[in-house]
Parts: sequence; C-alpha cells; structure tokens
Amino acid sequence: MDDEGERGLAVEGAGFALGGRSLVDGVTLRLGRGERLAVVGPNGAGKTTLARLMAGLAAPTRGRVTLHGRSLHAAPARWRALRVAAVAQNDAPDPRLSLAESVALGRVPHRGRVPAAEHARAVGAALERVGLGHLAGRRLDALSGGERQRGAIARALAQEPELLVLDEPTNHLDPRARADMLDLARGLGVAVVAVLHDLALVAPFADRVAVLDRGRVVALAPPAEALAPAVVRAVFAMDSFTATPPGSSRGVMVFHAPQPA
Repeated sequence: MDDEGERGLAVEGAGFALGGRSLVDGVTLRLGRGERLAVVGPNGAGKTTLARLMAGLAAPTRGRVTLHGRSLHAAPARWRALRVAAVAQNDAPDPRLSLAESVALGRVPHRGRVPAAEHARAVGAALERVGLGHLAGRRLDALSGGERQRGAIARALAQEPELLVLDEPTNHLDPRARADMLDLARGLGVAVVAVLHDLALVAPFADRVAVLDRGRVVALAPPAEALAPAVVRAVFAMDSFTATPPGSSRGVMVFHAPQPA
C-alpha cells in the first residue's frame, strides 16, 4: 500500500555510476501531482540516465528514488506500470504490429482488472488524443517517424499513469507538431517529466526546469529563473533574451549561439 504521508515522486541524493564514471551525481528533487518538469542540459549531462531513474527503469547506485514513499526500481513491475509510463528516445516495438496493437500494449498492466471493452475504449481515446485515430489499423513500418513517435506517446497514455516520463518526446516532429505534443502533455492532468533539447520549448511547457551539467543539477526553478542568461551562458555557451512577437503582449525566450569573432 502507498504511504499516504509521502505522496508524489521524490529523488533524494540520487546518483548513478557506470564503469567508474558518475553519470548522475547527488540529484535531489520532488515532483507533485500534475506538475510538469523539463530536464535540460548539454549532451552527456546525464539527462537520459536521470529520466530512467525517475521512471524506475534503473536503480540508483546511491541515494533513492521513490513514488509515494516506495522505491521505484524495487517495486513489483505491475505496481510500477500501473503508476508510471515512459517513452524512450529510441522506442522500437515490433514494426509488424498495427498502431492500435502497439498502443494496446499499454493496457497490459490493467488486464484482469477491467472489462475488455474498457481496454478498447482506452486505446481509441489515446489514439484520438495524439491525432492518430484514423491510422489505428496501419502497420508501424508504414508510419512516418513522427507518427511512430506520437504512437509511442499514445501507448503511454493508454497505460493511464499518474507519472509520465518522456525522453525527447519531440524527436522526429516538425516545429508545429512539437508545440502541439507538449501542449498535449500539459493538459493530461498527470505529473510529466520531459527531457528536452530545444530550449525554446521549455517555458511554454514546464512548471519547473532541472538544468543538468556533468550529472549535477545546477538550477532547479521556474523557466525564467532556471534559464536565466547567466545559467544558459555557463551551461550551454549560448546567449538568451526575451522577445515579444508581433501582435503579442507576451514575451518568449530566445536562445542564440554567439558567432566566433
């Protein structure tokens, strides 16, 4: 049974080392119900490793990662699957499956718990939410990269989790589809962790941002603070500023790589 006194996801001094090399080092953060966290950092900063720890797919080599007070990696697989869904960067189910069959894999933890009709409803609803209902019967190997990516997210939605961990969810998507996908993630009503490379996508999506550099969190705050010019310059060697698009009263964050002299 979940510990009612320790609700939500807690990462406490978590580290992960492999072959004597520390990939994640001393990360501490909490994620409440419905909160959206973006994880950003340069290549090799430890973003994917941290996402795997937060999804319970890897065990920390020190510290702990818990959901409702229970160790995620040590919990029974079904307990975890009923609460946490993850979409990896290189999600590659059997290409011979139809899209609907692939999405239905997200219902495996619920088998025996609800009527068969509920599984079909959940699969259909997940496909509609990502705009792929019309492609339900198409094989995965006949879909575009962007369609397969949205299908992977639909499978996670069909799982009906309370925590969704997305590692580069906007891979293979065009700019409009990237914004739409993160808008969808914002409206799910569940806690979402998203590893993002495009810093311009962070502010519209996230409540808070964890900036990683060499495995350590160097900033953990709302977007405007976590991606302040001094942080962006130190971690990404880029300039940042706020600009107001024509016809809008709302500023957007802009990131620019300085040109060599």
